[in-house]
Amino acid sequence: MRGLVWEQADLIVWLDYSLFTIILRLLKRTLRRCRTGELLWNTQRERLRGQFLTADSLLFYAVRTYHKRRRRYGTYWEQSLLGGTPWVRLCTPAATAVWLECMERATGIEPVRSAWEADMPPQHLARQR
Repeated sequence: MRGLVWEQADLIVWLDYSLFTIILRLLKRTLRRCRTGELLWNTQRERLRGQFLTADSLLFYAVRTYHKRRRRYGTYWEQSLLGGTPWVRLCTPAATAVWLECMERATGIEPVRSAWEADMPPQHLARQR
């Protein structure tokens, strides 16, 4: 993916959140999907048993790969400082909300928020006009 997509990108945004934040969001999203029976694709629905008791669990995957992915992206980040596609590194959901708000003000284009909005505290979602 890196070679195919990144070469065409104008900007790379790295959401470098803590493992705690990632796990908390995964847990909240998984519990919500299990509770509501939300359809994932075709006829697939998330089940608690599959999320906590199997090696294929997204939660286990997140914990198992977190440090390796951070090192890899850190290397890419350092390489980009020497030239290439610019990066923005956002380390907290609050920083992401502020950055998106600044981008909206600067461009007049409202960002798509559905992917992260459910996990944001209400004070970060307030629209200031």
